[in-house]
Amino acid sequence: MVEKIVQERTAEQPGYGGVAKFLHWLIVALLIAQFAVAWTMPDINPRTPPNALVDLHFSIGVTILFVALLRLLWRWRHPVPLISDNVPVWQDWTARATHALLYLLLFVLPILGWIDAGFRELAINFYAMVTIPPIVGASRALAGRTGISTRSSPTSCSALSGCMRWRRSIIISGCATASSCACCRASTDAR
Repeated sequence: MVEKIVQERTAEQPGYGGVAKFLHWLIVALLIAQFAVAWTMPDINPRTPPNALVDLHFSIGVTILFVALLRLLWRWRHPVPLISDNVPVWQDWTARATHALLYLLLFVLPILGWIDAGFRELAINFYAMVTIPPIVGASRALAGRTGISTRSSPTSCSALSGCMRWRRSIIISGCATASSCACCRASTDAR
């Protein structure tokens, strides 16, 4: 039944819609901003006083979490275009796995940052408008343990992004006819 709904929606409007594209590029912009802020802010340790860059870093992380949730809900209600039968199974699986890992990172990393802020007793002042309460209690022993994971996130996101670009180029150039594949047809129409 789900496949039939997806096929009907893909036939009506091949490719990604405007909202999906907007949410995609908004997350990309937020990730770039987050990386830039993280690169310039001081190292966070148990004695780091809250400052504007740390607050901005936390705020962008919460925004990424919220926009990723919106994007996932949108994607659930508006499925992605189907990959044609011309795409090998391993490429289809790779595409799905890469997307799943990227979504996992978009949720796990901000949550790890939120947990780490709680361990360090750092308030999350969401764009200086509202303070978001911690989801864990303070713990000097655990402070910094989750931050190690967030420090490796730029490498993880870059690797996943590269895989997605590679996958997209293989699918587009690998299709027997680009017009048979909804995602390829949308990509070639945009050019």
